[in-house]
Amino acid sequence: MVQVGKFEKETIRTFICFDASPKIKNHIRILQDNARAFGENVKWTQPENIHLTLKFLGDMHKKQIGAIAEQMEQVVQANKPFRLIISKTGAFPDFNNPAVLWMGPEKHGKGLKQLIEQLEDALAPLGFEKDKRELVPHLTLARLWQKASKTTESFKNLVFDPMPLSCRNVVLMQSILHPSGVVYKPLKVVRLGDR
Repeated sequence: MVQVGKFEKETIRTFICFDASPKIKNHIRILQDNARAFGENVKWTQPENIHLTLKFLGDMHKKQIGAIAEQMEQVVQANKPFRLIISKTGAFPDFNNPAVLWMGPEKHGKGLKQLIEQLEDALAPLGFEKDKRELVPHLTLARLWQKASKTTESFKNLVFDPMPLSCRNVVLMQSILHPSGVVYKPLKVVRLGDR
């Protein structure tokens, strides 16, 4: 029993991401506040937690942080900074049967794809399985546990000014579950092109 508890304390939940800018987070906060007026059962992402995931690592032992950070540093520093334009809304799996509402770029250049592929290759030897899903870069705004037709329709037809997301700092982030919600803690920040 003691060993299980001890192991749990040594295990953390992590992912690698680009953090969204304060401007984007504030814009999303306003959109969320407007959509809350529909009164539907929607779990909104806290604006301060908005990010673009590059690689979800899941539960791992704290002892792995050093090796992950080292691989991440090598990959990130060898790539150049770039910019994404957040210009559209979407839903997973789709707007007809939405479980997740998101915003993302209409197009993404080879910079993002190359960075993610290199991270996947670098982390695979550490035991992290490669993600074989199609790349759909996005910022998660909400999760829908029940039908929320008004909220979904409003996001499907949402018109907004495109927002630039500067992709310069890659963050190894810890996800900590508190009774009040999820809190993210940066474990390592690496700047693109720092070589």
